[in-house]
Amino acid sequence: MYDMFYGINALVTFLCCYIGLVFLLICAALLALKQLTETTDNIYRYGLLQKIGAKTKQINRTLFW
Repeated sequence: MYDMFYGINALVTFLCCYIGLVFLLICAALLALKQLTETTDNIYRYGLLQKIGAKTKQINRTLFW
């Protein structure tokens, strides 16, 4: 009886950890995709910053942040 309880408990723990890890990876991928699409949507604005005299280093720093 004890072996069966600990076996089921270990299986449930493993499944919860696995599902949690998969969920975490999916969330990280979605956040990265959101950041990339926001950057590509604002390319025109960064071009305007270059035209008004902002240095490339400053623009890259804003992209990084």
